[in-house]
Formats: sequence, C-alpha cells, structure tokens
Amino acid sequence: MSAVRQSTCQACFQPGHCYRNCAHPSITALHEQGTELYKRFMMAPTNFLHQSNMQIWTTTLSRGMMRVLLTRYALPQNLSPFESIQEWRTWWSQRSYSDSLVIPSRHAIQGAATKEELRSMIEVVYSSLVKEIIMTEIDSVEIMSVNDHIAQMRAAFVRFNRNLRNANLSGEGLENYAQDMIRYLQNIIYQQRMRAIFPPLPIPDLQEAYLIPPLEPIAYVPMPRPAELLFMGPVAQHEGDDMMHDEYMPFRTREPIRQPTFTIDLRLSPPASFEAAAAAHAEEPIQCGICWDEINDERRVITNCNHNFCDGCITSQLDTIRAKHRRSGDVCRYLDLTCALCRQNVHTLSHNITDNAKILSMKNVLYCAPADALAAVPDLAVVV
Repeated sequence: MSAVRQSTCQACFQPGHCYRNCAHPSITALHEQGTELYKRFMMAPTNFLHQSNMQIWTTTLSRGMMRVLLTRYALPQNLSPFESIQEWRTWWSQRSYSDSLVIPSRHAIQGAATKEELRSMIEVVYSSLVKEIIMTEIDSVEIMSVNDHIAQMRAAFVRFNRNLRNANLSGEGLENYAQDMIRYLQNIIYQQRMRAIFPPLPIPDLQEAYLIPPLEPIAYVPMPRPAELLFMGPVAQHEGDDMMHDEYMPFRTREPIRQPTFTIDLRLSPPASFEAAAAAHAEEPIQCGICWDEINDERRVITNCNHNFCDGCITSQLDTIRAKHRRSGDVCRYLDLTCALCRQNVHTLSHNITDNAKILSMKNVLYCAPADALAAVPDLAVVV
C-alpha cells in the first residue's frame, strides 16, 4: 500500500495539518507585534519611524504567514465575494478615495495573489482592526488627534515661514497665501472638534500666481574700449599738420599698481628704554616670541604690547602676510599685523638696530611693493 501523503503547513512548515488549523505560538506573537506597530502608526501618522517599522514588519512575513493572519484576523466588513483574483485586481486599481478597502473572502483567491498583493491585504486588515481597537478607547482617539494636528500645524508653519522669505512674493500674493493658511487652520480646528480620525490635510504651498513675474533679461551691449599700444610708428603728414615725417608720438608711462601698506610705525627707541626692558628681564635671557632664540639689542624688535621678537622673524611674518594677500586677489589699502603671542593688533615696532640694510629691508616690506609685483607692471604704454 502506498503511504498517505500528509499536508504540510505553509506557516510553520510542519507536516500533518493545514495552515488554517496551525496553532504555532509565533502566529499570535506576530499578530500582537503587527497590531502594536499599526497602532503606533495610527496614533502618529506623520512619524516616519513608525511607518518604516510597519513596512519592515510586512516585508519579513512569508506568504504562508500572511495567509494565516488574513484567515484569522480579517474583519467581516473587510471581506468581499470576488470571483477571481483578476476581478479584485481590477477593483483595486480603479478604487476611489471614498471606497471602503476590502479583500477577497475566498482562501483560494488569496492564495493566487502575489506577495505584494498579500502585503496590501495585510495593510487593509490591520488598518481596520487597529481602528476598531482605537475607537473603543475615546481617550486614545483624542490624544492621537491632538498629536497629529500639532504635527501638521508645526509642518505648515515651518513651510509658511520659509515661503515668506521669497523675494518674488507680491503683495496680493501674500494676502492670498495668508488666506490659504487661515482656511487650513480652520479645517484643523473643525477636525479637532469632531474628535475623529481624518487623513492629513494638504499643507498650502506657494503658488506661481502669488509671485512677481520675472523681468525680461537685459540685452548685453558691449561698450567700446580704447586699444592699448606699446609703440606707434611715424605719423603720416597731412595738409595743415605741423608734425614731421620722422616725429613719433610721445610714450606714456603707466602708473604702477598701488600696493597695500602696513599700518605700523617703525620707531628708533633710545638705548635707555632698551636698558630698562633688559633690567626687567635680568633674571632670564630675552628670547624671540616666534623662534625662541636669544636675542640682543641689535636684533630685538619690541611691539606696542611689549613682546620681543627678532628682526628676521618680524620681516618673515610681514612677507608671509603680503604674499598671502597677493595670492588671494583681494583689493585693499592697508594690511594688519597681529602679535604672535597675544594676537593684539600691532601698530608700533620699536628697535635699536644700527644696521641700515636691515632697517631698509624692514621698511621695504612695511611700506613698499614687493619687487616681483613691480616687475610684472609694463613700463611703457600709450592709450589711443
């Protein structure tokens, strides 16, 4: 005799029973988990985290488990006697917003549905089931309605505040946009008084009619510019001209580009002031605030904030600031130097240097343009 073939459950995959008679404890656990997720979503529809958790839960369900949940927990008002899955698909694609959502009542038709269609049926069943649970708790409905309306009004005011900053908003458009916002708030108040669950209202947005129409672009008209010539040959002689054939037009030198200077006064301090400063630091040697080398009076430069630096570090710092300004391309008249120790603005540099070459080098960096910048300026030019 041939062995009797036993049916295998599509939910728990154990032989000996059908999925409609399955008593596996995971079915009840999944049902409670899905009810809680849908309840959280219904209590706060604008919370994207609850919506994401709900979608993840429906994605993890297998076909057999979804068929078990549809069979056990579908409410009578969610079932409709469709003749085939094709008929339900046609109704589902052509349904209106006011139609009540239903699923096929026959198990064979549910078994012919795809996995995505089973997920849609799960959403229909659990949405109705959770609504029935919530409607039995009036306090929960009121809390849900208040939280949802607060979230909607917060989002509406954020968008309204952002749209008010539009520079193209006309006066009449502002008035119409404010009226749209007032009507939106009146609808929110009406829903709050009804103490029922309503779908979220669309937030009024800024319409094109509320904006000032853009201006026509201005046509570009090129302006005539005189040509610049470095040299002109002999001028042809005409009647009445006093010029000779071998006379040339005079050259005109172009003014050099004016470079920014430092607002720093370079002073030669008397030896007595340096001796007093040295007496104040008699216990320890005087060091440069940048390179920390010991310095004598011949190399020392004192700022107005009474900090000591060597002449080489000060000149290097001034060169760095001027080179950085030249690379940036900024146009300014003056440059500033800040103390490397206290970050105060330096406006006085006192020294007792006797080497004229060092003093001249420091003055060139402070008040004169660099040599490479002057070399880039053409020497001769004639404007015609």
